[in-house]
Amino acid sequence: MKRIVFIFLIISSISGETLTLKQCIEMALEKNEDIVFLKNICESSKSKVMESASGFWPQISANFLASRSVSPLSTTFGDAISSFPGLSEDIDVTTYRFGFSAQQNVWDFGRTLSILRQATLNEELSYLRYEKKKMEISYNVKKAYYSLLQAKAMEQITLLTLKEVEHLLELVKERQEQGMAIMIDVLNAETEYFKFKLEVEKASHNRELAEESLLRIIGKPIDSKIEIKEENFPEPEEFPLGMKTFEEYKNAVLISKIDLKEVEIEREISKIGLDMANSDWWPSIGASASYEWTDTKFFPQKPSWNIGLSITIPIFRGFSRLAKVELANYDLENAEIKKKNLISTIMIQAKSNYYKVLENKKSYDLAVKKENYLKNNFEAVNAKYNEGLSTITELIEAQTKKLSSGLEKQQLLYNYYISLSELEYDLNKY
Repeated sequence: MKRIVFIFLIISSISGETLTLKQCIEMALEKNEDIVFLKNICESSKSKVMESASGFWPQISANFLASRSVSPLSTTFGDAISSFPGLSEDIDVTTYRFGFSAQQNVWDFGRTLSILRQATLNEELSYLRYEKKKMEISYNVKKAYYSLLQAKAMEQITLLTLKEVEHLLELVKERQEQGMAIMIDVLNAETEYFKFKLEVEKASHNRELAEESLLRIIGKPIDSKIEIKEENFPEPEEFPLGMKTFEEYKNAVLISKIDLKEVEIEREISKIGLDMANSDWWPSIGASASYEWTDTKFFPQKPSWNIGLSITIPIFRGFSRLAKVELANYDLENAEIKKKNLISTIMIQAKSNYYKVLENKKSYDLAVKKENYLKNNFEAVNAKYNEGLSTITELIEAQTKKLSSGLEKQQLLYNYYISLSELEYDLNKY
């Protein structure tokens, strides 16, 4: 039997790779299409910042023009030209022009600066959304990984428990044959046996579902095999993540929560949009310059130049500026409302998550005490039973309670760590 188990373990190690939590997260991030999409947006937003900054630089261009003009001579001198024999009937002129020109925005009351500020904030916003998606995927992988660990542990525990109950059932049957137990005792033991057998089936199904869930998240076919590294979770800490009070945790969430940073940037973009809408009422100042060479032969060598300063004063644009200002005010107001509502929602969720961790810790502590008590109780009942001071029914009940308490303790330990991951997600610990 030992040889068979040893061979089975070797085959398992060869056929399936044992994945750690970190490896699962890396696989999920690598194969997720949303990550690729958001990363491309981050790169394009950098280019948008460069494009917006170009408004502060002069726009320089080179130009070349070659033109030929043919027109009747009579259009210039009239019909009297016919009295001059030997003159051509047409005027044929070829002109070449080559030069440089430049335009420079001098002052537009902050419109160009606002465009650059908006582009910079959009770049930061795209990066936050990219990081937020990475943390969301990492959190989902971690939750699925822990759920699979929990399901596998519960399956193993239920199998061991079933063996103990089966052993007890055999013992009761032997006692019944010896006249030391009655049929009702056998029925009670069988009932407990079938109950735990059903628990084994449930645990097996939960393990299969947990495996499929993790495979789907990391981008592998759900019918493939997966092995994950077993982890021994330490006893829960007295204070979750070192946060002694909810106020301490709340302040940390307000500082680190990406959703709040995101909505704050959206509010700043709305404020800049309002500034841009108001700046449309003000004039803009621009400068221009050019230097050209013109001639009737190639290459032109007759220089000319000009410089200019222009002031554009907006007078009437069909009430579009009023509409822009009104829309910008609504956008800013909505951004303020969104921020206020988000803070309220986050605080409610944060309080719920924090208290849930504390409650799960207390439940686990009680489960540990309960398990110790029921173990001692079973030992006491078993000793009494051996001395004929308790019935087989009492022994079955004591062992069933002891085994159930072990399952409950293990379940609550995983519940604690799954709820703890909620706090880590709120604090961007991924």
